[in-house]
Amino acid sequence: MPSPVPLVPSSVPPEPVLQGGFVRNVLPALVWAIAIFIGGSSGVPQPRIDLGLPADKVNHVVAFLGLQLLSYRALRYALPARRRAPLRWLAVLVAVLVGIALELYQLGLPDRSADVADVMADSVGALVGAVALTFLR
Repeated sequence: MPSPVPLVPSSVPPEPVLQGGFVRNVLPALVWAIAIFIGGSSGVPQPRIDLGLPADKVNHVVAFLGLQLLSYRALRYALPARRRAPLRWLAVLVAVLVGIALELYQLGLPDRSADVADVMADSVGALVGAVALTFLR
């Protein structure tokens, strides 16, 4: 009977395990996602800052860049045996899905609207986070 194939080739060193527990590694991503939903809710004043860019889209890029980074840390904690590269892209997917959920949530709010451009900005932020993690490694 052949021996089982290892999930990670033996030439690749194991990924270091994150220190701390759920509160340090997962809770920040959950709190950040809740904060995004609170910020996108009815009655929350939206900042009016003239940066020469659409401030709303800049807010989306920054918020979802942060969500991708925090989601990546949460996934590394929750799936310690997995390699980092796939987790970076899984964290992008998590952030984009949260962005889509936010826009769907805003469909039902009287003073908010859903916008495909917001999801695109969310996606850009999440992708920037993954690329930054790739180059910071």
